[in-house]
Amino acid sequence: MTAFSFAGNCDGLLCCMAVNNETGAILERPSYSNPVLVDATQAIGKVPFAIGEADYVSFSAHKMYGPKGVGALYIRDPRKAFPFIEGGGQQNGLRSGTLNVPGIVGFGKAAELLMSRQESDYEHYCLLRGHCHRHALRMPSHAH
Repeated sequence: MTAFSFAGNCDGLLCCMAVNNETGAILERPSYSNPVLVDATQAIGKVPFAIGEADYVSFSAHKMYGPKGVGALYIRDPRKAFPFIEGGGQQNGLRSGTLNVPGIVGFGKAAELLMSRQESDYEHYCLLRGHCHRHALRMPSHAH
């Protein structure tokens, strides 16, 4: 987890992952008085996840079998969001440019399908994790 300061209306932003992409560890959300951004890319549709008290939550379509290059950002209080580059007025003035409509539709459909399977997929992941864990414990140790 990394906290950093930036110019704006708050002292810092804590950025953390909901699920580690290397180990699969489900991470606890920190208690923090400043804004928190949770990268939920690895969690959505795979493990139970609720936005909870996070101020910002990011998602990526390709990790839920949607199209590459499409993502989303949940913003709890849009009044606290400011554009990096002014102009255009798209996306409520937060980002200029033409929307990728086919990508957005693909992202939505992928999310819909994934959420409809989340419970059964999570049960399957838990079975696989238990299977791997049991076999790892039976492996001979090569430590000297």
